[in-house]
Amino acid sequence: MKRIRTLFLVSAVLPALAVSARERPEMMWGVSYNYGTEYRHHGVGVKWDVHVSGPLLIGPELIYFPKRDSVSMLSMSVNARYIYALNRRVDVYPLVGVNYSHWGYDGRPNASRWGVNIGGGVDLNVGKDWMVFGEARLQAVSRESQAVFSLGLRRRF
Repeated sequence: MKRIRTLFLVSAVLPALAVSARERPEMMWGVSYNYGTEYRHHGVGVKWDVHVSGPLLIGPELIYFPKRDSVSMLSMSVNARYIYALNRRVDVYPLVGVNYSHWGYDGRPNASRWGVNIGGGVDLNVGKDWMVFGEARLQAVSRESQAVFSLGLRRRF
């Protein structure tokens, strides 16, 4: 577990180091509701994104799926998104990232696995610094691969 915390801490610090030369990097914090298809999990998530260069954003994400049918899951990811502005209010983006998942089972040994995230999403700007987002992605993690659908709210700083 110590290695997992270290990995997540490093993934949170690296985007900040990548933009340290910029005068005022644009950062975004967000919260999300998530649905994972493997065990029909409903979960909550938090994310942090930093504009690295132009429309490229990189940041960590943490999603927790509470126990359902004797299975729980914690997903830690570092994702990159490339924003395409359709107009002033709507942005779309592809998403790619690295994922580390910890699956907890009742009656069976727990499992931790590495994987990748591949997907995309859309942002709807609803205010000066606020946006609603929706994402769909495949978390490809060996035997536990699943589609994850997210709806959330993000704030630009």
